[in-house]
Amino acid sequence: GVFKTPAVERCRFSSFDPYEGTRQGLRERYFTINGFLWSSLYECIVVYMWASSSVPDCDSETWGGPFHSACRMAMPRQRDALERPLSLVWFVAAFFVTTQFRGIHFFFCHRMMHPWWDQKNGLLQGDIGAFLYRHVHSLHHRSYNPGPWSALSMHPVEHMMYFSCFFLAFLVPYHPLHLLLNKYHTDISALPGHDGHAAPGAADVGHYLHHAHFECNYGFSFPNYLDKMFGTFDDG
Repeated sequence: GVFKTPAVERCRFSSFDPYEGTRQGLRERYFTINGFLWSSLYECIVVYMWASSSVPDCDSETWGGPFHSACRMAMPRQRDALERPLSLVWFVAAFFVTTQFRGIHFFFCHRMMHPWWDQKNGLLQGDIGAFLYRHVHSLHHRSYNPGPWSALSMHPVEHMMYFSCFFLAFLVPYHPLHLLLNKYHTDISALPGHDGHAAPGAADVGHYLHHAHFECNYGFSFPNYLDKMFGTFDDG
């Protein structure tokens, strides 16, 4: 079955962290805490834009449909089912849209930070991915035996890209609950992919293989349709 091959079993998760308590462990904690600060900063930017009316409230004049204009949604009322049914439908659908947007946003941001053609390339060869991997994303891949603290252990430039998914609030009508879902999903969803344990842990072998082989499994392990679509899925 998927993720049950001999190659995977040889690289099965290890509960022993060879750099626990070392400078590398401290590095992971330092950059992960920085990541939460970036997350809070981006959340504050969105809330400030709402509070200052730089992004207006959704009312009868600004509401033109889900993808017509960005605005801050109010909590739906019962009468909205008759007066503005599309608004009510979008309020519910936006939760699903947020999680799917997160997956697509993460896949392409992540893929962009890996070599596009050859790891030895640079900007002179037009390989922005190789440049970003060498100077930015390689910090995350120093966590060769991932654990929970590895999840957000990223270069500040990568944090900027990773948390920019919050700016979906500047593209579509968005409620603060949608923003909170986006934030918590972004903050927490990386933890299972790096917890380093099989059951009863997350058993995310797909991302574990990504840390081992670098050029596969760029997206979420579930659903993993983007890796399958672009030919980067590897089950070991």
